Amino acid sequence: MARIWEHSQHGGSELLMLLAIGDFADDDGRAYPAVNTLAQKCRMKARNANYVLAALRASGELEIHQNEGPHSTNLYKVVVKVGATKQPEPLQPVAPLHPAAPLHRSAHTPALHCPKPLQPIADKPSLTTKETSLVKSSRPKKQSRLPENFQPNITGIALAEKNGLNLEGELDAFKNHHTSKGSLFLDWQAAWRTWVGNAVKFNANSSKRTGSSRHTGFDQPNYYGGLQDGIPD
Repeated sequence: MARIWEHSQHGGSELLMLLAIGDFADDDGRAYPAVNTLAQKCRMKARNANYVLAALRASGELEIHQNEGPHSTNLYKVVVKVGATKQPEPLQPVAPLHPAAPLHRSAHTPALHCPKPLQPIADKPSLTTKETSLVKSSRPKKQSRLPENFQPNITGIALAEKNGLNLEGELDAFKNHHTSKGSLFLDWQAAWRTWVGNAVKFNANSSKRTGSSRHTGFDQPNYYGGLQDGIPD
C-alpha cells in the first residue's frame, strides 16, 4: 500500500482501484478479489471497474492473469516500480552577477582606451524559455484516426452511464462508424462526448414518435456541427 501511495503514476479512479487491490494483496503484490468486490470498494459499477482495470493493465502497473487464481478467479499482481513517479525538473541556477566596470574620469578629449564590449550586439534577440514554450504551444495539433485500443476516459464513461446509455453498444457503434468513415479528429475523447450527447438528444426525440428506432450514432445531421476538432475524410 505504501509503495502504491508513493510511487504510482496514477490518480483518481485508477489510483483508488490500485489501492483496493493492494488491500487484498500479499507481500508479493498478488491478490484475487472479484470484480464486483473491487467495484463496491471503489464506489463504482462493475462495468466501470473493468475499464479502469484495463487502463491499469495498459499502463504496466497491474498484471492480470485470467483464471489463474483460486476457483478460476483472476489473479492480480501490483507491479508499481520504485521511482516511477515523475520528478519535477530542478530550476536552473541563477547566474552570478558580474562586477560593475569602474567609471572613467571625465576627459576634455574622447578617451583613447575604452574597454571593448563583452559581446557583439546580436542581430535578433533570443527567445526566453517562456517565449519558446509559447511558440511551441501555438502550433496546431495534428488530426489523427481513431486508435485501435480507444477507450473512453472516466469522464466519458460517467457521462454515458449518467444518461442511461448502453456503454458497450454505443462504444461499438462509435468505433465502427469512425473506422469505416476514416474520420480524423484532434481529440477523440471530445468526439466521444459529442457522440454521447447526440445519442441522448436522438433517443429523447425518438421516444415522442411512434415506431421510431434507437440511436445508431452516425446518421445525425448535427453530429459534426457540435464538434469543431475535426471532420471525416
